[in-house]
Amino acid sequence: MTTEPRGIRNNNPGNVMHSARFTWHGEIEPDPDGYARFATMPDGIRAAAINLRTHFSREGGDTVRSLITSWAPPQYNPTAAYIAAVSSALGVEPDTPLSYDRPNVEKLLRAIFHFENGVAIDEAMLKAGLDEVFNSAAS
Repeated sequence: MTTEPRGIRNNNPGNVMHSARFTWHGEIEPDPDGYARFATMPDGIRAAAINLRTHFSREGGDTVRSLITSWAPPQYNPTAAYIAAVSSALGVEPDTPLSYDRPNVEKLLRAIFHFENGVAIDEAMLKAGLDEVFNSAAS
């Protein structure tokens, strides 16, 4: 039995849920609890970045509070602690508007991945996953 956090085991550090409506790039069979699993860590990071973009595009979804409340709703997560941790990691107040650009997404995902897994994400993997989103028209 592995002791790695689910997000690391699944190459899905954001713990993105599997969707019956579509398959993420690089997604393989979901885990028994319905979380997506990916062939590679960059594939999972790419999915998290695109999922985050969806949260940003929702009405008012441009603050840590709105993003994390949508990403990790209170019925499933310690959302208040999650918001506090991500806000602190970014050095912003929870209701400070953010933009969806690579520097903000990188900081947000680094904080989300740490909160979700309790460990820092490999920087080379983070870069590779974000390159798929920000350097490609196919994202």
